[in-house]
Amino acid sequence: MAISIQAKIIGVLFLVVLLASACQPVRTATQTSVAVTETATPTSTSTPAPSATLTATITLTVKPSPTSTPIEFPEEIYPPALPLQFGAWQATSGCPNYDGLQVADDLPVDVVVQGVSELLFTGNKTREKAASDSALWPLLPFADRAETSGQSSMDESWIDVVRTASESEFAQLLLNQCGEQVAAYTWVAKICPGPCATNASESLKDDLFFVKRNERWLIWALY
Repeated sequence: MAISIQAKIIGVLFLVVLLASACQPVRTATQTSVAVTETATPTSTSTPAPSATLTATITLTVKPSPTSTPIEFPEEIYPPALPLQFGAWQATSGCPNYDGLQVADDLPVDVVVQGVSELLFTGNKTREKAASDSALWPLLPFADRAETSGQSSMDESWIDVVRTASESEFAQLLLNQCGEQVAAYTWVAKICPGPCATNASESLKDDLFFVKRNERWLIWALY
């Protein structure tokens, strides 16, 4: 009898457990959707980068001015002039000394500009003397052309032509007056009274006669 009551108690408890289990909510697997939003990675600065700008750089090349002729008169550069062989010639008072004369392949434009500027545009006899051969010294000083032209110097636009004496109309004159050597070493630059494009009058052009002695160009006649 006791066993029966105990069995009933166990049965009742078992039934209670079953009922309790039936009352528990059933757990089901739940899938949760997660919305992923892709965001741009911020740059180091919030200011938008400027667009590339192409800038053209213009470089102006300025041609350097030639160095002024030194104011010194060593005899190896300025030896005594030789006399003209056939009387006077208004372009000069004598012939260049043969000593130190050099054959040159050309007469550079900047040499012409420097020589003419110093001889005709300074109004300074010492400066004129430095730019010229001793054959021209007795005719110095020349009138300062800066006063008549309104310009302080000339430039290459004033140069009409540069050629050897043998190519010029003075070839025979130089041979007769100063001999073959001087004629062979002389270059002639024909200069307009202003820029040749606007001052082309042949009667107003000057011919300047250059020789090179011991690496220095000198003007020895002006016609």
